[in-house]
Amino acid sequence: MPAPKSWFKPDHKYPSIVKPLLPLIFAGSIIGGVVAGMAYPLFFESAAEITFPVSEGISGAAITFATTITYFVALFIFGLVGSHWTTLVSLSFGVVGTILILFLKITFNRSEVEEQEKAKEQKLSSSTYQNSSVENETIFETFKE
Repeated sequence: MPAPKSWFKPDHKYPSIVKPLLPLIFAGSIIGGVVAGMAYPLFFESAAEITFPVSEGISGAAITFATTITYFVALFIFGLVGSHWTTLVSLSFGVVGTILILFLKITFNRSEVEEQEKAKEQKLSSSTYQNSSVENETIFETFKE
């Protein structure tokens, strides 16, 4: 099933390797949306780890705000450069974003604090167990005599 004729200008040569078929457009949109959507939980979790003393809600809101601003800027730039340059502009956004991520220092502050608390709890429970076992041995010795 080809795309509707109303989507194309008459007598215009489209420089494309793949003929724009409607199922191909749908499949590409669905796959692109799923792949792009899978990254969001990773970004939110990384932001919560990096900004640990700050609430997760604040770091999540900051990511959502930055994403919205980025989309607005991208649409504005796409409108300025025209349809012939959108692929190149998209590629440059991806390259710039990848370079910026390389300079990101990720520290797992929240995980470290959780592990320290868990170690304290285990130490406390093991010392309580040892104390109770010494008390049990004392009581057993008393009854043994």
